[in-house]
Amino acid sequence: MALTKVTNDLLTLDAAQTSITSVGTLTGFTSTGIDDNATSNAITIDASEKVGINLANPSAYYADFSNLVLGNTSANSGMTIVSSTSNSGTIAFSDGTSGSEAYRGYIQYDHGADTLAFGSLATQRMVIDASGRVTMPSQPAFLIRAAGLNNLPLGYSTLTFDNEKFDVGANFASNTFTAPVTGKYQLSFIAMFTAIDNNASFIDFLLTTSNNVFENAQDFGVHTGTAVYSSFGISILADMDAGDTAICQYYQSGGNATADFSGASYFSGYLAC
Repeated sequence: MALTKVTNDLLTLDAAQTSITSVGTLTGFTSTGIDDNATSNAITIDASEKVGINLANPSAYYADFSNLVLGNTSANSGMTIVSSTSNSGTIAFSDGTSGSEAYRGYIQYDHGADTLAFGSLATQRMVIDASGRVTMPSQPAFLIRAAGLNNLPLGYSTLTFDNEKFDVGANFASNTFTAPVTGKYQLSFIAMFTAIDNNASFIDFLLTTSNNVFENAQDFGVHTGTAVYSSFGISILADMDAGDTAICQYYQSGGNATADFSGASYFSGYLAC
């Protein structure tokens, strides 16, 4: 059925019946959706299929990786996610694949706990609480205790730590910490010894990494007798590459091999930055 030409105060259908032209203004019209009553371009979709809110040219801003751009070039701008006080608001990131791997990471604010969390692969990695305290439960960290008395020979010895208190990321094994990522690591050890011979020329305590050797040398010749108990420590912020290692060592020059490495000794570390 063919349409006939329609003309009124508002719209005109042309004779070819191909287009409708507005010839007036519809007054008293309201809408709860998107319409053309605005006096400016509140939402713009440009030729590159970038969407701008309060921006007429969204492709001009971070065009390489932003498909949605919010802004106001003359005032503050932002985005708000509203949810119930007992629920959370989340921004999720995906790589576009199927299955669980499509969900790569998220930023989530929990209204009930009043925390802001950052996660990857659906696992919480960092949390900022209402007081501004930051926790990173996946951050590499370890604390290992020596098992018991262990007699040390002359020359170099690698100290034995095999009583694990915690090892986040499982980076400690066979008396050795292996850096999982490149960074600055806070490393510390405190070692207790019994019966170090005062006839030794000197004793050297070493925290040895792939990049550096940190030492605490002691001259035991000044002692008049064998020391019953001696404690020594090293604490250092060490530069480590991924795969670099750190061990604790003991070196005795001269004297008798009477020194015992005590179980009251600890080796610890964590990724600082």
